[in-house]
This record gives sequence, structure tokens and C-alpha cells, in this order.
Amino acid sequence: MGNIADSIDATQLTAPGDFVKTLEIEGVSYTSDFMYASLDFSSVSSQDLTQSIDYIASRYAVMANQINSNCVGEEKNNKLKALNDMVASTKNDIAKKFSDNIGSFFEENGVTGEKEKIYQSVLSAFDNQIADYADFMEKNTDYAHINGTKDQWLKNDSAYMACELRKAKSVDSNISATNKNDSSYTVDELSKMKDLVCEIKSYSPENLSSKNRVNKWGTEEEIGMQLSQVALKGEVFNKYANVSENVKNIVTKSIGNFIDNAINAVQNNLDTEIKIKGSNIPAEVLNGYGALDKNAIYGVINKVKSTYESTEDVQEALFSGAKLAHRENTGKIQDSKFTQLYRYKHSTYWNNFYESSNKIDDEPDILGFYKPNAEPEINNIINSWNNFVKGFTVDESVQLKFNHYSIYA
Repeated sequence: MGNIADSIDATQLTAPGDFVKTLEIEGVSYTSDFMYASLDFSSVSSQDLTQSIDYIASRYAVMANQINSNCVGEEKNNKLKALNDMVASTKNDIAKKFSDNIGSFFEENGVTGEKEKIYQSVLSAFDNQIADYADFMEKNTDYAHINGTKDQWLKNDSAYMACELRKAKSVDSNISATNKNDSSYTVDELSKMKDLVCEIKSYSPENLSSKNRVNKWGTEEEIGMQLSQVALKGEVFNKYANVSENVKNIVTKSIGNFIDNAINAVQNNLDTEIKIKGSNIPAEVLNGYGALDKNAIYGVINKVKSTYESTEDVQEALFSGAKLAHRENTGKIQDSKFTQLYRYKHSTYWNNFYESSNKIDDEPDILGFYKPNAEPEINNIINSWNNFVKGFTVDESVQLKFNHYSIYA
């Protein structure tokens, strides 16, 4: 437990039980456990922002209270400065990593100033949570319920007391909500924004490890179906995530620009292939590198958005887009003008959209394996959708149902 072992001569003890009994009888003197706290703080990351802020704020509040209670004069000032410097460094590191990751996404997609705003919001969230804990401790001096008991020696262990502080505050219904500046995002908003950004990034054509990624070699209808999910996830997030109007505005703007940028990335990929391969590209393939019909892509996206706007039914919205895209794609592959295009001639997306298929790929992958297309694409869409929305709503009407689509297989 950090500093406790340092304050007892363990060589004089013959068993763990003796160690505890000695502590219960003699107590333990206060020592500053900066080394242990520093090691703990260094292991905290920006991945789970809420947990990180809660952990660091509670530990700081406890340690500051211990210093104020046990030290005076220059010793007190020096220890408070050391504590403040250590926590400031940790706060800054987490705020920078979080803002670089999340804020950069918004700025890359047309919303300026978000990196700095998110950075300052994270710092403010730390300060607000520290103030909340300090206020709670002042009003609840025996929040760990160990005063006058055999366990009161634990009061000098900051890790233990911080844990008890988090537990006590979490169940106290009288604690006021954390105040925030209107120009800042709340911790809840920041966490939800992170989840949204991670989800949208999974559709990037460059995200090769993601099942959601936009296929750089896909047909317009396939790309439209993929990006319609991005658009609809933004719509549902804004409706159900309980975030401010400002957050909704930047989500709407950044997703719109992300869709534009993804389509441009696909077109740039085609243009690059032509430049690299030049005259070595067979005529059949070269035809397939023709400019994308962006109207066809947006036709699918807008169908999904307009259906959701009129019905507020996510299943109907996605299915309306799928029906339109499937119909348009089927018509094109029966038209000689499109069958000359590489992306239509070799498209398999709609072959296995609604049902599992035993069809074996016509060509081996890069390792020489022929793989069956076993998993229907609609299953990937449903799983991705449900995993996403459960992060901010328990409304079952927003969940997609597998049996809703199975009748169309």
C-alpha cells in the first residue's frame, strides 16, 4: 500500500498477521508517497477519460489533504508544490493526447479550434473534479468510516483513501454536479465525442484493419451504402447522446466533411493508380478507373437520411438505402456501359449482402487462399451499429434487429 511498508521494520515481524496487528496497535506515521503516486499516474492513459480524471483527482485531493494535515511551513509548501507539479504534468499529458486524437479529427474535417478547446476542457474537468472531491472531504471527514476503528492506520495510505473516496462520493446523492464553463465540454461529452470519432474513423478508406472501411475499389452504390451508415450514426448520436447544441453542430459539420473527404480519397486512389501504372493498365481495367459518379453515392446517402427524417426508424432508413443501392447496382451490372468498368465487373458486395454464401472467391487472395464469403454484410452492419449506439442510449428502438432483414435474403 505504498508508504506503509516503509514505516514499519518488517524484519521484526514473523508473519503477515503480526504485521497487521502491529499497525493496528501502533498505527503508522505519515510519509509522502510521491514515488508510488507518480508510478500510478504514469500508468493512467487518455483511453478512458472519465476513469482517469476520477482516479487522479481523488488521489490528488487525498494527498493534498494529508499534506495540509501533517505538515507545516516550508515542508508543507514544498510538498504541495511537488504534488501540484506531478499532477499538472499528468493532466497536461492526458489532455494533449486526448485533444491530439479527437480534436485533430474535427479540425481535419472542417471544424477549427477544436484541439485547443478540447485540451482546455480536459484540464478544466480535472480541476472541477478535484474541487468536488475536496468539497466532499470537507463535509464528510470520515467518508471511509474508519475513525476510531482498528483500521484507522489506513488513513495515511493515499491509494486506499482515494479508493474509499471514489466509492463514497459515487453513492452520495447529495453531491452537486460538477460545474463547468459554458465554453468547455463536460467529461461526459468528451467521452462520447471520443467514441463517435473512433467509430467514424473506422470507415476511413485508409483504415485497412477495419471491417467498416470504405472500399477504395467499390462501386458507387457500395460506397454510398457504407457512407450512409456514417451519416445515420451522426444523426442518431445527435438525437440520443444528450450533448450540447455546440457538440451537435460540430458533429454534423465534421461528418459531412468526412463523407466528402472519403469520396475524394477513393477518387484520388483511382487517379494515383492511373499515374503509377500508366500504359501498363489493360484497357478493361483502365475503363474501371474512370471518375466516380458522386451523385450516385450521395443518392444512397440522401435516401437513408431523408427516410430517417420522415420515419425516425433506423431500420427502415438503412433498408431503404440498401434497396435503392442494390437496385441501382443490379441495373448497372446488366448494362454493357458499366460492365466494362473494373469496379462493376468484379463487384461482389451485393452478392452476399443479406445471406451467408458458400460461393468461393474467383481469385485467390495475396497468400494464395480461396476464401468463401460466409458472413453476410448486413450482419456486419447490424453488429457495428448496435455496438455503437449502446454507448449512449438504452432505447431499444434504436437497435437493429437481425430478423428484420432476414426475410429479404
